[in-house]
Amino acid sequence: MRSTKTNCHVTFKLFNLPHDDSYKCKKEFHESLAGKYNMMAPTLNSDDNSPWTWSRCSRKLITDFLENIVISYGVLLEEALIIVELNIWPGLMVHLATPTLGDKGRCVRKNSEPNPVDGGWGKWEPYGNCSRTCGGGVKKATRLCNNPSPQYAGKYCIGRRTRYRSCNTKPCEDGQDFRALQCAAYNGRHLNVNGLNSAVRWVPMYHGIHAKDQCRLHCRVAGRSHYYQLARKVIDGTSCGPDTDDICVEGMCWRAGCDHILGSKTKRDDCGVCGGDNTSCRTVTGQYNVNIYGYNFVNQFPAGAMKLEITQSAASRYSSRMDDEIYLALKNSSGHWILNGNSIISTARRTIPLGDIFITYSGAGMAVENITCNKPLPQDLNLYLLTISNEQPNIRYEYKVPVEGRSVYVWDAYGPWEPCTSICKGRKSRRIRCLKQVDRRQVDVSFCLGNKPAPITANCNSKCKLSWEKTWESECSSSCGLGEKTRTIKCIKMPKGRTSGIIVGNGNCSHLQKPPQRVVCNGQCRQRAKWIYSRWSECSRSCGQGTQRRSAYCSDGNRCDTSSRVVVQTCNVGPCANWVVLDWSSCSVTCGTGTKRRHVTCEHNRVRVRHNQCNPRLRPVDTQPCQAAPCPQWEGGEWSECSVTCESGYQRRQVICRDGSGRRTQPYECNAAMKPIDIRSCHLPECITITTTSEPVISRQVTNWRTGGWTSCSVTCGSGTRERLVSCLDDDNNLVPESSCNPSEKPESREECSRKECPQWRTTHWQPCSVSCGSGIQSRNVACMYSDNQETSGNECNIIDKPDEEKSCHQSCRSKWISAPWGECSKTCGGGIQERLVRCQDEDRTCDEQTKPSTTQKCNNEPCATWNYGEWGECSHSCGGGHKSRAIACVAEDGRTIDMNKCDPRQIPADKMLCNTHACSNNWNRGRWTPCTVTCGNGYRERTVTCHSATGQMMPDNFCGVDKPETKKSCHKGPCITWETGPWSECSTTCGSGKRTRAVHCMNGSSIAPMSVCTTNKPSDQKDCHRKHCETYKWKTQNWSKCSKSCGGGTRTRRVICENRSGIQVKREYCNVNTMPRLTKRCNREACPVSKLPHAWVAGPWQECSTTCGDGVSTRHVKCQVMDPGGLPLTNEGNMCDSESRPSVSRRCNAGECHWSHQWRTGPWSQDLHTVMCFLVGKPSSCADLKRLFGFSTDKTYTIMLQGNELEIYCHQMDSSNPKEFLSLKNERENYSEIYPKRLLNPYDCPNKGRRDDNCRCTLQGHDDAGYTSFNKIRFNVTTMEVIVDDATFSSTKEGLFVPFGTAGDCYSAKKCLQGQFRMNFDGTGLELAQTASWTTKGNLATFSIDRDFKTIRGSCGGFCGKCVPISLKLSFIS
Repeated sequence: MRSTKTNCHVTFKLFNLPHDDSYKCKKEFHESLAGKYNMMAPTLNSDDNSPWTWSRCSRKLITDFLENIVISYGVLLEEALIIVELNIWPGLMVHLATPTLGDKGRCVRKNSEPNPVDGGWGKWEPYGNCSRTCGGGVKKATRLCNNPSPQYAGKYCIGRRTRYRSCNTKPCEDGQDFRALQCAAYNGRHLNVNGLNSAVRWVPMYHGIHAKDQCRLHCRVAGRSHYYQLARKVIDGTSCGPDTDDICVEGMCWRAGCDHILGSKTKRDDCGVCGGDNTSCRTVTGQYNVNIYGYNFVNQFPAGAMKLEITQSAASRYSSRMDDEIYLALKNSSGHWILNGNSIISTARRTIPLGDIFITYSGAGMAVENITCNKPLPQDLNLYLLTISNEQPNIRYEYKVPVEGRSVYVWDAYGPWEPCTSICKGRKSRRIRCLKQVDRRQVDVSFCLGNKPAPITANCNSKCKLSWEKTWESECSSSCGLGEKTRTIKCIKMPKGRTSGIIVGNGNCSHLQKPPQRVVCNGQCRQRAKWIYSRWSECSRSCGQGTQRRSAYCSDGNRCDTSSRVVVQTCNVGPCANWVVLDWSSCSVTCGTGTKRRHVTCEHNRVRVRHNQCNPRLRPVDTQPCQAAPCPQWEGGEWSECSVTCESGYQRRQVICRDGSGRRTQPYECNAAMKPIDIRSCHLPECITITTTSEPVISRQVTNWRTGGWTSCSVTCGSGTRERLVSCLDDDNNLVPESSCNPSEKPESREECSRKECPQWRTTHWQPCSVSCGSGIQSRNVACMYSDNQETSGNECNIIDKPDEEKSCHQSCRSKWISAPWGECSKTCGGGIQERLVRCQDEDRTCDEQTKPSTTQKCNNEPCATWNYGEWGECSHSCGGGHKSRAIACVAEDGRTIDMNKCDPRQIPADKMLCNTHACSNNWNRGRWTPCTVTCGNGYRERTVTCHSATGQMMPDNFCGVDKPETKKSCHKGPCITWETGPWSECSTTCGSGKRTRAVHCMNGSSIAPMSVCTTNKPSDQKDCHRKHCETYKWKTQNWSKCSKSCGGGTRTRRVICENRSGIQVKREYCNVNTMPRLTKRCNREACPVSKLPHAWVAGPWQECSTTCGDGVSTRHVKCQVMDPGGLPLTNEGNMCDSESRPSVSRRCNAGECHWSHQWRTGPWSQDLHTVMCFLVGKPSSCADLKRLFGFSTDKTYTIMLQGNELEIYCHQMDSSNPKEFLSLKNERENYSEIYPKRLLNPYDCPNKGRRDDNCRCTLQGHDDAGYTSFNKIRFNVTTMEVIVDDATFSSTKEGLFVPFGTAGDCYSAKKCLQGQFRMNFDGTGLELAQTASWTTKGNLATFSIDRDFKTIRGSCGGFCGKCVPISLKLSFIS
């Protein structure tokens, strides 16, 4: 069973399912392994007998994985169904079924396993709460595969497990971006990101996100460009992006219309109106072609303008757009440049934020420079043109503005469904409505002026069919020869899956051709006598030819022909099944006594059948003993003399392994468990000690047990043993008898050991026979493989148990019979015959006649049932057309009344017929209609109708016929004006007292009317509601710590936690942050007596060189500091330091050769003047140069000059006074640092020869600094080329704590078993790690191994606990 659990565990690792203690599970589900072990536990404990369950993390991740397959690919698979079947012991099977990711595995015998039970869907659960209160949310409904649940390897349900519906589609009044609200929920949370504080603000990140990730919550820090994923998926109903109406559902983007309805095709028109007709806005165009040097105002685009498009294509004679020196520029409503201002030109494509929208700019390097924005502008936007050449500009712009004072009406193609056009296989369509765009209120269709959309249609009532059917038929008018039958034809509705139909109105079948009501018939003349037979008996033999019998009687006395009477026939003429044996296998052992096996099967006509079809007494044996060569045996030599001459010592002897012929062979050929001992104790008489009275007696010597090293494990896989030498030594390390040491303290000399799981033989399916006729060979692949499907050498598996790779096969040289499908039965009941065509497949080869399939078979053997009917009853009316009825029954041959479904519905006799159709002499007398019963809406009117004779006497109604005039009819008085109420909302609070509200409208029919029109009392639109008692939370403080300083002002800290009423600690967010007790307070504020404290010079770090090239000066701060008794500097400065020992505060520096110069450039003449400007020629050597000389303020990649070489770097914080230089790394997966978090339960072991094993017998109580950090950019000093390893700006810490660049370590093992790793890959950067780079170790038993090829450096570090850290990481250009 443990093997099965392991297989299930490994199977789900293929789904990338993490362990229950992974960072992902801990972060999202807060699960702990304390006292329980789930299926994806980090270690598979051998003593774990608890039920095999799945953690909440595993269940959620597997379900999400399969749900995404359904959404992405349409696969009808909703849950995991894992069947693991392993032969652990003969006759036993492990059957692990997890249809709901939670069942327990069971052991059952194969021959006692119940039949499979396929699963069936249960009822749909009600839709849950809407994910949004406005703006288009989503409701979800689920159903379970529990009607019944799949059992015993039964199939899981096929179909959708979840369905979704749009809800709360009205636009939100505040108009806030729903994704921005989700990002803002993280405000004040820095998420342990280096450089962020508690004042951080998060805003949504739209641009630059891959399409498949647009439903994850990506947010960026306000005012910065880098962004982070804060949640795996956004809330359902969130828009997929700023320029689409599609919405996110379960982390996937689903199509939706602008009306916020899933699957809707409603789009916005050019005016931005949902479903509009382009009449609510007007188009404004313009152009500009004036050439004036410098910045020139072109146009102001007002707030609310949309569909903005600006193009600039100067009539340039140059080959590149950059050469015309004419550029578009933009200012916002505050007058600040947002594009191409201050003579800084953007040549690449970029997006420009403006409020909550984005403006797209093509870049100045394009042939046609353009600016576009589809969303309405949140503020005025000013367009400028920068001209520094004589080229003629050509600017064209176009935008749309709303038409003021005009209501907008739009078509809505998603109204309610109209009735179906037919009761079977009809069509239905949605009602097309005209709505007012502001409040979505329905108005008259004349308000909508645009083209009416095409109706949305769908099939309806599709699970049935209509047809004309014969419901009754008379007897033939002639008893012998031609005659005529009269029959009743009705329109029948036949629901799908039912055998009987429903009579409906004949008008429903008007589109079908109606069969005639009178047909020609032929009377059954008297037939000659014939034999009537019973059924055939069972065959007397199952094979080898038997007989069948039946009885017969004549249908007309004794007039039948006796020569045609057949009551006996042969049956089962085919040969009987027999036993077939294959060749014996090789002996099961390579030495000694073993067993040979062979396959014994039962075959019939060379087809394998069940064993019970062969005679069990004749079954050949399938096993027999076999004798191989003698096995190698251990041989022990003579014992040596005792190691001492008195008391206890030991003896040794040589133990060798010999093969069956007596030759000495390798020890591993013999059974290690049977090896005789090669050392034993020996005991001699006591030693005689001679003592004198002149000298003191010598005391007993001190002895101790000493152990040698362990031998290797006796096996290479599985469980074995290992040994070590245990000796008794004195304090001079001399060997003494074991009796001299304390036997109770003797260490173990043998212990169990375990290696990796042993591999097993695996086989593929047998290939087809090598010949199509005669004897051939079938082959298959046989490999020795571990449980993780890793193949290894065949020597690792037991060669005795290796399955056969080939076996003989025999293919019949005769052709095969081909059978056609069975034809229709000759009778519908009472026993008929079916026939089929059987022929030989190949015309040039014969088929075995004995194996030819039958060409006939019996069918419809159940007895025939017929319709029976009684006498007609009396007529319901004496004149004017009445009706009479009779009883109809379905009767079996034995006269029993049975279910009417057993009889042919097309031959059912009529149960009603017209009668007394002659006109009545009496007449109906009609009274006047009463007024309508209502003043509005639908009502009815009534009148009296009585039967009168010709003389005016009132008569019973049946004397006037069946067509009595109606006495009641409907009437309509126009729509009623009434109050209409909506459903109550949820309670406004989750606990305590709150309010529930509902919408109340005054309705004039189906339209909303003003409130004043309704004259009755308005129903209440709110009511009180009460939820469970609100939970209360309070702050709890712990004791203050000791003061951090004894004088000069220190700090005391304490822990403050949030508790509920039960005293259980909860998250801090539940308590009122405004009443939170303080965490720190000042202490020992009295000044330290300076004269009694030591003083020392404290020097700060050297600043960067004052120049970026050439000679310069580097400075640092040096001050005299008062030190506390512990040697730490205090806040107050001192004046008692030795002036002669003061460190220097400056030093000379050289940042390398300068690589730029300056040149004068002139602009074009304007009348008698022209502009002369000084331009920088060459490349700067730092981000500060780029900012100081060119005014650049955007964080991006630039090219600078270092040590005479051009280098691409990323400049960060260009808007600050001290920008930083970063080197972009091409492959983040090859640039990471890791301090491994696990620790072996046996810290003196190094399993798997040091290879990483995440399923090790480990605990997570490893290194205190454990973590995993990857880097896509690293910061370095452009002057010294030194990497600043602890800068985490462009790093990603996936687990644990931040680990600096080039650092690794672990607390895995006390042996040299390094698990911590780091990687550096500078490929594509133009730089490599300098030869002077070096590392040092920190911690206990720390070691490291560095493998480098200049571009790529791989490091393995560890200890107990230990790590390696870089001393110096300098970069150099590749030579």
